Amino acid sequence: MRSLPVHFPVPLQIRPLFLPLLFLLFAAGFEAAAQSVEFEPGRWNLEKAKVTEQRGRNCLTGTAFLNNVKLKDGVIDVDLLVTGATSYPGIIFRRSADGEFERIYLRPHRAGQYPDAVQYTPTFNGSDAWQLYNGPGYTAACELPPDNWIHLRLEFRDDQARLFIGGNSKPALVVQDLKHTPVHGSLGLDAPQDGSAYFSRFSYREDAKLAFPPPPAPRTLPGTITRWEISRVFKASTIDMERTPAQQNIDDPQWMTVESEKNGLVNVARYRGRTGQAADCIWARATILADDDGVRELQFGYSDAISIFCNGRPLYAGSSAYRQRDPSSLGIVGYFDAVYLPLEDGENEIMFCVAETFGGWGFMARDGDAELLDATLTAKWNITRQLRLPESVVYDDVHNVFYVSNFFDEGKEFISKVSPDGEILSLRWASGLNRPTGLAMNAGRLFAVERTGVAVINTETGVVEKRIAAKDAKFLNDIAFDEEGIGYVTDSRANRLLRLEGDVLAPWLEGATLGSPNGIHVENGELIIGNSDDATVKAMNLVSKQWRSIATLDPGCVIDGLTGMGDGRLLASDHAGRVFIISPSGEVVKTILDRSTTQRYCADFAYVPALHLLVIPSLQENSLTAYTLK
Repeated sequence: MRSLPVHFPVPLQIRPLFLPLLFLLFAAGFEAAAQSVEFEPGRWNLEKAKVTEQRGRNCLTGTAFLNNVKLKDGVIDVDLLVTGATSYPGIIFRRSADGEFERIYLRPHRAGQYPDAVQYTPTFNGSDAWQLYNGPGYTAACELPPDNWIHLRLEFRDDQARLFIGGNSKPALVVQDLKHTPVHGSLGLDAPQDGSAYFSRFSYREDAKLAFPPPPAPRTLPGTITRWEISRVFKASTIDMERTPAQQNIDDPQWMTVESEKNGLVNVARYRGRTGQAADCIWARATILADDDGVRELQFGYSDAISIFCNGRPLYAGSSAYRQRDPSSLGIVGYFDAVYLPLEDGENEIMFCVAETFGGWGFMARDGDAELLDATLTAKWNITRQLRLPESVVYDDVHNVFYVSNFFDEGKEFISKVSPDGEILSLRWASGLNRPTGLAMNAGRLFAVERTGVAVINTETGVVEKRIAAKDAKFLNDIAFDEEGIGYVTDSRANRLLRLEGDVLAPWLEGATLGSPNGIHVENGELIIGNSDDATVKAMNLVSKQWRSIATLDPGCVIDGLTGMGDGRLLASDHAGRVFIISPSGEVVKTILDRSTTQRYCADFAYVPALHLLVIPSLQENSLTAYTLK
């Protein structure tokens, strides 16, 4: 690593008296000063760039790399001017070799309109991969006023980076998983030489003490295929993509075993380089085990073209290249397609042929029917397609029935009554509801949260006895009662709690402690809240009003359901398909159910300790599922 010059107010010949001080400064993590670098041939490789003047400034346009500087962790500052024309100016960092680097760039022509005006992409073997990495952590929206100098600051350390635009204190893009192994690499600026983008006032500094929040732990959804074999590269024009290698007498595929990323993505360019600008292709194969003959869904994504085979039989062929499907199609990779595999008992080989032109060479696949089911859970019954977007379930121990809120039925929403054995006793037991969500029992009555208040329902007749309106409700969500019969209602979009006492429902608590509160439960004198903004389960003592944090779930969790197990433990659901058991101290959080792959999402569930029965509504899938939980 090249040492950066640091200037001290001492003579050029450093006297021995100052050496201990100098050592202490570095030992204490002295922050290196920013190094401003003019655009000069001696400092930059300008073979693919030119130095010019724009808006009264000396500036650079094109692609240039800084000579004799390598940085692993640090800060890059530069000003950017764009005209608003189609362009992709950006910053290159940790360049270890030609075609091996990290890059964050901007799309000025999409700024202010699309959520991908800022993009992070890794480059492996000279192949950019912007089609493979999209969404939170990879792309973001931004504003880029044309014909003005805009300041960019890029900070990077270890596996994370963030880009600030225009002096804003909040980063426009936060990358939590840089794809290359962190190394000392060179720095560069990248833009076309067509007058659409210019750089000026470049500086950098090394900083190994940049503070980033801990990144979320990546997770692999059930059924994801993470182990593949890929072949050598073939010119696509020499391959029949509708036949396997064996069917084409290709006897030297040179199979290489590779591991996917956590989400199942295989970035082919990590392992294989392109042969040129014309389309290339590789074969990929994996083994699927089946307990019996049958059909199983395979969800997949790819770029740019694919053929899929099962046990040598062709099942699917598709193209998703840039602008291939329609003029606006970007060819972004995701689990957007599915094919049904005719599996045989035992081992089955699935094989892909994946072709690439530009933008990212990759594929991903997972078993679309896979769910994680803990050994303590046993599926008992399932109701599908009869309800109308079930959102919440509550148990009535007096009548030994479950009540289910049906969130949407074209303005004719209702409450259903279901037996513990999964029989719908009355589909439209209580009618005339207004998009009901949370349910709770209190004093022999059923309380249903509606859009503008709470409906009180007679459990003998199913008749709405009265409605208690809430003032300025934004999105009332869940409800729970304490031992005194006082109710508490979450207003998720207003970041507040409402208090229901008698016939008065009024705002009661709001502030920084509450962020998109959803699931709610009362136990042992504490009001327990599922805060979806920070994925935290918190508890407030109803007497002292003191808060404590119980547990933090994965970032992005929408804590929809929340209840007790009767032994001090809690059950909580992430709406995206998971159920967790949380120990009383919150130190142990165990996933007992994960239905994310099948998208049987978990809304506001009910658990009955006496029956060992967990009943989960799935609003999007329009189903109600029961499990025994021991």
